Amino acid sequence: MRLGLAAGSAALLAVLPAARAAGQQTGLGRLVAQTQKSCTVSAAVGPLETPLSPEWARFLLDHPDLSASLVRSRGIAPYRITMIGPRRSLADDGDGTKGIVSLFESKPERRVYYCDGAHSSRLFPTIHASAVVVMSLEPAPRPGRSAWISSRFDVCVKLRNPLLAGMVHILGPFVRRTILRKFSKAFDSAQRLGVLLSKRPDALLAQILAYPGLSPQDRRLARRLAASLTPHAAASDVTKGPIYK
Repeated sequence: MRLGLAAGSAALLAVLPAARAAGQQTGLGRLVAQTQKSCTVSAAVGPLETPLSPEWARFLLDHPDLSASLVRSRGIAPYRITMIGPRRSLADDGDGTKGIVSLFESKPERRVYYCDGAHSSRLFPTIHASAVVVMSLEPAPRPGRSAWISSRFDVCVKLRNPLLAGMVHILGPFVRRTILRKFSKAFDSAQRLGVLLSKRPDALLAQILAYPGLSPQDRRLARRLAASLTPHAAASDVTKGPIYK
């Protein structure tokens, strides 16, 4: 807002971003409901455990572009994510799937994402679809180890092409296998990132703090979270070499 605006105009403009955000979320809610109502293929993934504390998991989920940068720079996965808004991002998994991911709901124990994109493969024409991903999170404490987190994903995919949607008896198994493969790869990437954090927190913290997309508050939080980590040798080293081709 410009300083020369009258008080009344300033007050009006002050509420417009919030009203616009609320409108976007309302529209997003309709898309979420429509996708869930017209779901073509559904799949459940997990629960699977990751060597990340709930606090670290939330931090990385709040900064998906940073998370993608970390796993890509370490040769873990070729993910690329560009933020196009506080709750929206352009995502490319480097394996045929690209689209826009919008965070619809965010709670400590649950997140809901709306995705709109396409998947290309050699088996079928490019598949355009929307998806709703419900992510459930809960601590997974066990004796003798630091805090881990357990995650479960419930995925609902709506194929946009009516012809392809009508071939769900053929495409359904392929889409489910693709979902399971991609989420398994994402879990493996998160596991390896968690091992890196537990074994070499200082090295990874330096990379996190150097990331240009973080605010001073984000950097303070990252330092605090890193200070709570104790470096230790993992039971098995899963960080050697890239896992993607």
